[in-house]
Amino acid sequence: MNLVLKEDKKKGYFGKVEAGGGLKNDNQPGDQNKFNNAIMFNAFKAKRKISAYGIMSNTGKLNLDWDDRSKFGGGDDVQTTDDGNIYFSGGGDYNSSDGIPTNWNGGLHYSNKFNQDKQSINAGYRVTKINAPTQSQTYTRNFLPDSTWLSYNDNNSYSSNLKQGGNIIFETKLDSMNTLKLTASGNKNNNESSYNYYSENRNVDSSFINANNRHGERAADNTNINANLLWMHKFKKLYRTISINGGFNYTKSAGSDMLYSKLDFLKME
Repeated sequence: MNLVLKEDKKKGYFGKVEAGGGLKNDNQPGDQNKFNNAIMFNAFKAKRKISAYGIMSNTGKLNLDWDDRSKFGGGDDVQTTDDGNIYFSGGGDYNSSDGIPTNWNGGLHYSNKFNQDKQSINAGYRVTKINAPTQSQTYTRNFLPDSTWLSYNDNNSYSSNLKQGGNIIFETKLDSMNTLKLTASGNKNNNESSYNYYSENRNVDSSFINANNRHGERAADNTNINANLLWMHKFKKLYRTISINGGFNYTKSAGSDMLYSKLDFLKME
């Protein structure tokens, strides 16, 4: 017996909500209260599918895990296949800082087939913001055959990265012999960072040798847009086809840097 579910009966909703937190450790300098929250939603009706998710965390979780990605989407390029699976390509998020990031992450995915499956669309949008502070201090003692000295380093930095990306795939069957497929994607990346660095070297009797005090700021904006249009034609003779493909690419990058550095040395008389 072969049972087939009617298209108008294929509908439903499912989702997930996560919430968690913890108090900071007062004995650990620079520690903060922890939170890890997420909400995910998926709705489908016949061949239409809508997925959305949002994450807010400062525990190091930057994105959906693999199980949730397969259910709710979340990649830079997301497509839904005819059997209901979701295909991902493109890179994921990462934290370029040594510190623990605070992350806001959200995405929306939509796919549908209509007009008796002559047209189909896959579209998605994603936004991610990662704020990451770093603080470190080091004390070292250096030994050489003829001398010994002490070194101290203090480094504080902060970075904020905002990424947005979207993609769309639209395919239409003009007739039984001709098909048009439009693929377009774009992303925008804004990064700002700053740092303060101080180091000094002293003799074992604490007398001064040298010091370096510097601080700086950096800002970068990157934009990329890609579009591709493909026309496919099938001839009446089996296995004979022709395709014409055209593409467009736009890239823009801008940035600025500022560095202040002061060096002090012991002057020998």
